[in-house]
Amino acid sequence: MMFKSIIAGAKAVLGMGDVKGAGIAAVKEVAEWIDQRKFTPEEQAEYVLKVAPVYAKFMENTVNENSERSKTRRQLAILVIRNWVAMLWAAIFAWLWKPEWSSFILTIALSTALISLVLGIGAFFWGTHLLRGTPLKKDN
Repeated sequence: MMFKSIIAGAKAVLGMGDVKGAGIAAVKEVAEWIDQRKFTPEEQAEYVLKVAPVYAKFMENTVNENSERSKTRRQLAILVIRNWVAMLWAAIFAWLWKPEWSSFILTIALSTALISLVLGIGAFFWGTHLLRGTPLKKDN
């Protein structure tokens, strides 16, 4: 429904198709979409009943954070982060004696594959803490 509205809006901007009819149809579809987002108390209760099992399953999966899989995931993450930090320190110290070694080490440490892995681990383990500390609205 929203996709049709976007296409109709694009056609109207480009001067293609039925501009007058497309504009009215797009406004109606957007209005219906907004109206459907406001829950009545009955709809809200029905939604909560549908979502509750999903939350229960999530809680069940996260309660056992000391499973072998969780321990292995943490150990691998620590190993990757420690090696990456060691590479950065090695590059710093190598620069004092052999700048070309430092450049080589930094090339590997900052390669797309390794930096993506490090950023992914950081987002997985510390992303929620960063999001909690980020204000959701601007203070004027």
